[in-house]
Amino acid sequence: MTNAATESYLAALDERYAALHTAKEDAFWAAKMGLGADPQQAQNELDARDLALQQFLQASDQLTRLRALQAEDDEQRLRIEGWLRTFGAHTIDSPRGATLAEQLAADEGRLQVARGELKLGYEDPVRGFVSASSITLSHLVQNDPDEARRRAAFDGLRSIESHLLNHGYLQVVAKRNELGQTLGAEDYYDWKAKRIEGMSKQELFVLLDELEERTRPAARAFVEDAQRKHGAEASKPWNLGQLTSGEVTRDLDPYFSFRSAVDRWGRSFAGLGIRYAGAELVLDLLDRPGKYENGFMHGPVVARRAPHPGACSIHGQRVAGCGGRRAASLAHAVSRGWACGALRQHRHAEPLLRAGIRAHIHGLRRNSKHVLG
Repeated sequence: MTNAATESYLAALDERYAALHTAKEDAFWAAKMGLGADPQQAQNELDARDLALQQFLQASDQLTRLRALQAEDDEQRLRIEGWLRTFGAHTIDSPRGATLAEQLAADEGRLQVARGELKLGYEDPVRGFVSASSITLSHLVQNDPDEARRRAAFDGLRSIESHLLNHGYLQVVAKRNELGQTLGAEDYYDWKAKRIEGMSKQELFVLLDELEERTRPAARAFVEDAQRKHGAEASKPWNLGQLTSGEVTRDLDPYFSFRSAVDRWGRSFAGLGIRYAGAELVLDLLDRPGKYENGFMHGPVVARRAPHPGACSIHGQRVAGCGGRRAASLAHAVSRGWACGALRQHRHAEPLLRAGIRAHIHGLRRNSKHVLG
């Protein structure tokens, strides 16, 4: 290819990937946040967009064309090498493998919908069944002073396991391993480790085994110390966390209030020189039914080396009784280089929280543009 043709091809790859990525991430946010009226339809839309992205990344002909490119300078060489690594980590040459990968996307989507339909909660000794998210249940296990309630919350969390087993989880694992073996690996984990980490499962386990062996004495001593102080029942999974750190958590919470979380976050990263110009930050920090229950951050707009307006969506789960440390996912966004000038808060947020965020961000950046739903 001529240099002009090389530049045109690389630019087309950039834009095609960016479009597919944003479409998938927008669908991901809608499905995981429970924003649509029909969870199954939202999951189907996510599955379709994810499949389109995976088909783009798995196309083996892209590798052939990239290898034929002639880089004119270091910048083009870097871009070509980046795309070669990206496609090399995703390409599936086997027709059977491609079919399995497509089936897996649908199976995993159905499993996610089944998880969302689980009526999660715990049996309170006094009130009977109480609906609760996994975040609330985890908080109870870690902090509730009543052992019976902690045990009930722990059993509530364990119900997720049996529910997923009854809705095809093991079949998904089996199909994943069939895919890995079809593509020449020991199993799915081995295939992913080789593609993404550049090492086999066995090589990775050597490192993990060493970590476990070197930390084993300290971990065992920790549990034994808890048993000496609190009795043999201290090692039960619904007791260990609360007995060893529950009081510390309660003592620290007043110093990490949720109200000041955004202020601390903004000031900390502004002090590191991270700018707030032109990007958009979407926050959804409150616990509610139908919402994915693990905190995460995702960037719907591809990060670019050149100045480019960015976007970041942050999901958190604040529940009653939790301090500001539950908003720690805020820090994940900026630590990855995304920042906000325009803040859009989800409509389900509490008015006080929204007002607090508006005031904090205004104090951090007087010329911020606020889009508060």
